[in-house]
Amino acid sequence: MDYGAKIAKDGKAVTSTDPADYEFWSKYKSLSLYSKVTTSISLPAGYTSATSTITHNLGYYPYVWAFANDCGNRYCRLPYGIYLCSDCDTKTTVPYFRLTYKITTTTIVLMINAYCWNGSSGAAFGTTYTFDPVDVFIFSQKIK
Repeated sequence: MDYGAKIAKDGKAVTSTDPADYEFWSKYKSLSLYSKVTTSISLPAGYTSATSTITHNLGYYPYVWAFANDCGNRYCRLPYGIYLCSDCDTKTTVPYFRLTYKITTTTIVLMINAYCWNGSSGAAFGTTYTFDPVDVFIFSQKIK
């Protein structure tokens, strides 16, 4: 008999026997949420990188998921990269942003870096870009 609660992924049948077809299945261990932090991160005009730090003070490297609402109003999981063609200064230079994060035993550092489509790094643009909200889910499980 198959008892418990199940939440199948979009397009998957709740009768599936493959654990990969589920968002949640009580038959298997799942992550325990320690904390959810909602914040934002901005890259000021003229800058090529910026950071935002969240403190957790757990004393170990926790498992983390982070999601950001980008300038195109998409909610995407980090690490994430986006091209913003609306800010093109030429047909060969397109702003590209990379949102990532670094986990330490006490903090999660959100990072944003600007690049150009033409491959150059450290490209500063004349507009401030803000990614808001950025939702960071900190789980009790250790990754290290």
